[in-house]
Amino acid sequence: KLIDKIAHGGMATDDTTHVVLAPIKIIRATLQHGISKYSAFAFAFFGVLSVAQNDMTAALRFADLAQAMLKKSGGEGAVGNAYVLISLCILPWIKSSAIAMKLAKQGYHSCM
Repeated sequence: KLIDKIAHGGMATDDTTHVVLAPIKIIRATLQHGISKYSAFAFAFFGVLSVAQNDMTAALRFADLAQAMLKKSGGEGAVGNAYVLISLCILPWIKSSAIAMKLAKQGYHSCM
């Protein structure tokens, strides 16, 4: 939870170091201790980075992992953020916009 606060604080201050380091630390904690309510966001974040590097295979794998984690986390934590990253920043580059919009709507409803 502290890592999530640091990442969001970094976004507010334009300190991108924390924005990138927080997901790395969350992924590390996930691999060491198991899935947390912030794991899906971190994996989705790396999916977005993979899109930026034009590695669509890795982006889709990170998106799939993040979606699986969303199901296991019980809809808590940074769920909305993870759905936004997957449905608006990853899937439109790889799959149809209809699939991306379906997931965006699912994310919207899960956060309500």
